[in-house]
Amino acid sequence: FYFEVTDNDALVGGKKTKTDIKTIQLFTKENIIEETKESNKFIKTQLDLSKSSSNEISDNINKIKNNLLNNELSLWEKKQQIEKVKEEYKKLEKSLEEVKNKLKEKNINLMSEEEKEKIIALQKMLNKLIDEEIKKMFEDNEKMMKENNDKNVIEKIKNIEKTKKEIDSEIERYQELFKQLEFEERFQNTIEKIKSLSNKQKDLQKMNEQKEDFSVLEKKQEEIKKEFEEIKKDIDEIKQLNDSLSKPNKMENTSEEEEEILKDIEKSIESLNKKMRQESQKQQKSTKEKIDKLSNKLQSSQSAMKMQSTYEDIDNLRQL
Repeated sequence: FYFEVTDNDALVGGKKTKTDIKTIQLFTKENIIEETKESNKFIKTQLDLSKSSSNEISDNINKIKNNLLNNELSLWEKKQQIEKVKEEYKKLEKSLEEVKNKLKEKNINLMSEEEKEKIIALQKMLNKLIDEEIKKMFEDNEKMMKENNDKNVIEKIKNIEKTKKEIDSEIERYQELFKQLEFEERFQNTIEKIKSLSNKQKDLQKMNEQKEDFSVLEKKQEEIKKEFEEIKKDIDEIKQLNDSLSKPNKMENTSEEEEEILKDIEKSIESLNKKMRQESQKQQKSTKEKIDKLSNKLQSSQSAMKMQSTYEDIDNLRQL
């Protein structure tokens, strides 16, 4: 697109000028799904980094406690060890901030009310994890070290350790809640993909009934096959994600339906290749019916899972 304007010079006539041509890229549903997958992958990576930093903090805290009890460190060495813990805490904090920022980028306008509530609750949970109290503890430690008060330093270190354990527990809880949210997002996206594929199969049937060229029909059926293979892959990944949850959802097995659909698609391709119109129409009709059956089974499974989890999920999130 571009903008064009004309001045109001009445003597010699209006002069026109226009801007450079610009392009607007409209995001398709596929773009949004892919973007969501990448966003979720980034969040999980940052959560893993935060756990790694937290483990480093634990190791360094244990070293500090042992050395202080044995009185083996100079003041400078004590400061260095405390600095190591502070640096690891900064890394943990940075990872959690990255997760927080990524969550803010999620387009909640495309979500259900339930999903919106979960995202908002997860954001609040992150605000609690990024704790100012620990920062104050580090500052107090530095003052006590200058006073050479090892006993009080050890007590403060123990307080930091206790607070850090609480953060660890909350990070694990957060990871579990986020995985459940990701599971629900991907499950819904897969259902929508299957519905879209059903419409494409229906359109292909009509083209076949209207005596479209066999080569065109075969090509389109090949494309549908490729799309369905991607959906099969999505379903497998969703199953793996579900299995990784501490309390997996009761997800129905659809392997048999998936294999039957694939067989029908392959038979349809073969019939089209042999220019057997009536046979291909029969197989395409069967494919469409089985795709719809798969869609209905997944939607039924989704409804059952929602009834099972809604109350406990929402109650848990409201307590965050």
